[in-house]
Amino acid sequence: MKLFFNKERGWTTLIIVLLLLLLWSVIALFQRVSSNEKEQNVITTASDLYWFDQAINTRLNHAQLQVWGLAREIDNGSLSIENFNKRSESILNDAPELTNIIWLDADGQTKVRASNVQAQLPKEPIARDLAEQNALRRAAETHETASTEPIKMTNDSYEVALIQPFYDNKNQIMGFIKAQYSLTQLFNGTVPDWFSKKYYLHAYYTENTIYSTAQDETVTFDPNLPTAERNMYISTTPILMRAQLYPDRQLWVLRGLFAGMVLLLLALLGSLIALIRDMRRRRLTEKELRTQYNLRHAIEKSLTVGIRAHALDGTMFYVNPAFCEMIGYEEEEIINIQPPLPYIPKEETEKILWIRDTLLEDPEAITVTDIKMRRKSGEVIDTIMRGGPLYDEKQSQIGWITSVEDVTERRRLEQFQADEQKRLEAVNHLINMGEMASVIAHELNQPLSAILGYTTGLSNYIKKDTGSLSGEKLIDVTEKIRRQADRAANVTRRVQQFVQQKSIAPVAIDVSNWISQTIEFMELEFKKQGGRVINHVEPKEVSPVLIDITMLQQILINLLRNALEAMVEYGSSPREVHIYAENYSLHHVLIQVIDNGPGISVDKVETIFNPFYTTKTHGVGIGLNICRTMMESNGGRLWARADLKGGVFYLTLPIAAEGIPLAD
Repeated sequence: MKLFFNKERGWTTLIIVLLLLLLWSVIALFQRVSSNEKEQNVITTASDLYWFDQAINTRLNHAQLQVWGLAREIDNGSLSIENFNKRSESILNDAPELTNIIWLDADGQTKVRASNVQAQLPKEPIARDLAEQNALRRAAETHETASTEPIKMTNDSYEVALIQPFYDNKNQIMGFIKAQYSLTQLFNGTVPDWFSKKYYLHAYYTENTIYSTAQDETVTFDPNLPTAERNMYISTTPILMRAQLYPDRQLWVLRGLFAGMVLLLLALLGSLIALIRDMRRRRLTEKELRTQYNLRHAIEKSLTVGIRAHALDGTMFYVNPAFCEMIGYEEEEIINIQPPLPYIPKEETEKILWIRDTLLEDPEAITVTDIKMRRKSGEVIDTIMRGGPLYDEKQSQIGWITSVEDVTERRRLEQFQADEQKRLEAVNHLINMGEMASVIAHELNQPLSAILGYTTGLSNYIKKDTGSLSGEKLIDVTEKIRRQADRAANVTRRVQQFVQQKSIAPVAIDVSNWISQTIEFMELEFKKQGGRVINHVEPKEVSPVLIDITMLQQILINLLRNALEAMVEYGSSPREVHIYAENYSLHHVLIQVIDNGPGISVDKVETIFNPFYTTKTHGVGIGLNICRTMMESNGGRLWARADLKGGVFYLTLPIAAEGIPLAD
């Protein structure tokens, strides 16, 4: 008996093995044949659909070239309204898909219309008007062809409008050409008989079917049949074309018989295959779970950013080691506790609640906020918290997750850099004042010497008491003393504002007046070296700018002094600096400072702005670097142009908003 069972088991095993081999052979052959056939059919379908797309585009482009030809003729003034009608009728006759050609003026109002006899009315006129107005606005803004979405007409066909702007010699829009195409007529006139007999073709826009060709109205798309899709663009309007090969009924009968044979074999081995497949899936799932667990464990160990996971009620159920190290608490001390949290200061609670409410109201939101946290030791640190939604396997929100980055040291470094920048600005300010000191002393020396001479002469007259000192003579002498005193006072007033240090306080100023006032500071230095500064900017020639006056004066003084020193060293003649200004854009004014010194080479046009770079014997090399920093802190820019014929520097200044009063 035992021998019998052993033989039966052996034959059973042999039969199963043979059935498996046969099933494998049949299935492999069937899959190979079916796969090759399906791939070939898909390639053929895609190729034919590509041909159809090209045929549509060729036909559409041919009509469009004729329509855009009208725009070019209108643009160069060679097409009158009468000729427009004649040319449009000719184009409409050659292209049946064109229903209307309309000449619009610059305001979008109809000037001339040429229509096809087959032109239809829209089912929703208001929707078409809005679509055409949007397309008209896009064409005017982009200066390119714009198209509407397909519009359904009263005969259930669809039309699309293409709008092309045309311009005058100043690139100003003169008008538009609007061409309306019947997509139904365009497809009907392009699809050949062989294509419609071979394929079931559908054209979609969003969820609307705008064209269909089928031998049988009950035919629908079968996902198992060879299908190809392609996006066709009419200007910027995408239309999805989907083509499917009609089934070969005789071929499907043969396949059905072949599939029946396979089913007989599958009936014998179904249970075994199902069991093997289930075991394999379980092993793969377990392997993926182990891999994902190891990956997550490695990631959370290596992260320096803290990670927290919260339930919908705000309870935190997960933290990574980096977060615990950041705040000094152990995991069990902060897990599964209700707010308020011990490491969140009371004044920061509102921010935590804002993150929670934002993520609950908008599951797609990503929040970023600065928040202070308190370590277990009591130290308060600065952090950046980013939050996002947390979902379960059914894509239902179960809470939110936040990452926490400690930016305390970064903020300290940023503050240190800001303080150092202020110190550099102060140093540059003192350097400028030191260089101006000798000029100021020279200018004050003249009125003070005159005052000394007048008072000495007056004193001598009084001591002699000869009676020759009349009232008129006394008045004349005292008047001269007063004028010289006023002259000295004007010098001190002119430098008083420059000497005073203050924080950035932008005010609205007139560019021409500001340049003139700054030139006064440098006037004596230039006269001493036989040079001059020429202001080419007239009052109110450009828009007022919003800038810190003192900083801007330091920047321009630095540029003027550098220009003077370069011209003196180079031996330029004449030694002149020219200043120009213009409205650079809607938001900025451009200042140009041009001298006739040695200029700047290409390799030094950016190097000169580096800290501590200088070509002067006794220079420090921080002037231009600080000037650029001050310019950027005021919302502008400072750069130079490489030019060996003279130095050229550019400054952009932000334009002041309307209604801001000008400073004195």
